[in-house]
Amino acid sequence: MLNVDTVASTATQATVPDIPLTSDDFRFVYYRNPDRFFRAAPKQFRVVQAPPALRTYTNVIYTPATRPSKPFDGCLYDSELNRLDASCVRRQRAETLLSTEPERYAGNPNELPVYDRPVLYLGRMHRHYGHWLQESLGSWWPLAEKPDGIDRFLFHTPDPRLFERHYVKACLSAMGVAPDSLLHFDRPTLLRNVIVPDPALRLHSSINLKYRDFSHKLAAALGAEDVTPTDQPMYLSKRLLDAGVRRFDGEDELEAYLEQRGVNIVYIEQLPFHEQVRLYNRHRTILGITGSGMLTINLALEPRTTIYFAETPPMPSCLMVDRCFESDATYLNVCTNESAWNSIQRRIKKKLTGNARDKRKNGFKMQYELDYQRATAWLSSSGYL
Repeated sequence: MLNVDTVASTATQATVPDIPLTSDDFRFVYYRNPDRFFRAAPKQFRVVQAPPALRTYTNVIYTPATRPSKPFDGCLYDSELNRLDASCVRRQRAETLLSTEPERYAGNPNELPVYDRPVLYLGRMHRHYGHWLQESLGSWWPLAEKPDGIDRFLFHTPDPRLFERHYVKACLSAMGVAPDSLLHFDRPTLLRNVIVPDPALRLHSSINLKYRDFSHKLAAALGAEDVTPTDQPMYLSKRLLDAGVRRFDGEDELEAYLEQRGVNIVYIEQLPFHEQVRLYNRHRTILGITGSGMLTINLALEPRTTIYFAETPPMPSCLMVDRCFESDATYLNVCTNESAWNSIQRRIKKKLTGNARDKRKNGFKMQYELDYQRATAWLSSSGYL
């Protein structure tokens, strides 16, 4: 039989209250009763001030990840064969567990290959950029604190080619993590010594101030301080994307309107990651459709003014990042009435049928019609342009 874990925590769990998000934290335009977005069901969106735990375990069982999307497989088990929650994905206000792994490991640990070297576990390498930016980076915060004696870094990944993505390579390099120090296993493996962080972000649920601290250190390491700030607004266009989550038909008209008024139009996905980080730090005002591009304000060292062209309800992740990073945030509901009604029908159908998967249209999961007159009327009177 294996010895019981040695479990040590380097985080002092102070009794610091969470900060609930409210509609007063944002500016909502063309929304009826935005308070309804923040009603606890069962928990409120929140900023967590108490630091997440960082625990050391001995004799941990690693099961590999093979699935790129939910429900996910692969996790860690302690020496008593219990699943470690910190290695699992939880989302939404209820922090729903999205794992196919059983609560207890059913195999024989004594039959597993052994890895003896101490490792730092850095969570799951997500395929979608927005999920990587939040959920993957949400487990990387110990990299800013340089645990002693650690030169190997453990991940769950369904595809090792994800490590070759330019933004992943840029961030790992900036934090001093060399390619030959990355670990993942394709079979269950016994690990003698593993440091496991609690996630600093739960998607659509909570965000910890550690995520902000780490993001600032990462941004500085990527060259964020080497820019001259400007008051020229920047618009993050999705017009050239051929696939994604949200498509707003009519974005080309909005883009032309903004360009005529001196806004810097950026196709962020076409730029090297270091240059992306520089742009988020150069422009004090950032406009864009809700999504991954706007979430990358986490790499701005100073609070930004953010203007979202949004649907209803607005994207919870953007709300949490804005609040945590102290943005001056405006959410502009630009969906046409017909488009908004179609969105409501889709959500009702999901609840009735239990089918959470949307059929993609032209490569996008959600399609909206942009109300150009509504958007430009507010922008013309806002004073931002």
